[in-house]
Amino acid sequence: AWIQGTASDLLGVRLGYFLTPFGIWSIDHGTPTLIALNRPQFTRGRLYPDHQLGLQVLGQTALGAWNLGYVGYVSNGKTKGQLDTTDDKAFGGRLSLSTTRPVRLSLGLSGYGGRYSEQKLESLADGSLGVQSVETVAYHQWDGGADVSLDIDDFRLRTEGAVERIEYVPGKRDTVYDIAGTVWPDRTVWGVYTLMAYQLPWAGIEPFVSGAV
Repeated sequence: AWIQGTASDLLGVRLGYFLTPFGIWSIDHGTPTLIALNRPQFTRGRLYPDHQLGLQVLGQTALGAWNLGYVGYVSNGKTKGQLDTTDDKAFGGRLSLSTTRPVRLSLGLSGYGGRYSEQKLESLADGSLGVQSVETVAYHQWDGGADVSLDIDDFRLRTEGAVERIEYVPGKRDTVYDIAGTVWPDRTVWGVYTLMAYQLPWAGIEPFVSGAV
């Protein structure tokens, strides 16, 4: 749900609730991309958020047989649930380079960075009526990714990798899968997948193989 104004191919402005422009799945998540029944795990909102509310600047230009596209944005970032309880902002962007000659090929680089916060309501410390919001979990995160999409006749290749760094605010670490007495450390996590498919000339059948870590 968003509105957009376009001044030219090089400049457009989009405001609203948008799919995060990161990697392959959020950009092109329709039938041509959904070859497998399940999305790779790190593309399901486990790292960067699936959707964000904010402002995008985007555009594209032709470079010979290639098309160069960009997206930059500022948003409310990753939130727990639908309510944003802080004024923190997240930033991100994506660069893509694509062509259809001699084969259909797209290369992409994506990035995301922001501060995550969880809060709870508590009674006022002085005992008076009312409640206050107390931050219980907070961390900074940075994500980067690279992806390749290649189509050669009836053969399709999709491969993508992403890495994330999380650093907690002192004293505001969250528990490991809600296990009491445990906390997550600062950490770097990553994921990679490759998917190859070939469409047979019979009844639209398209066998594929895939692997992910």
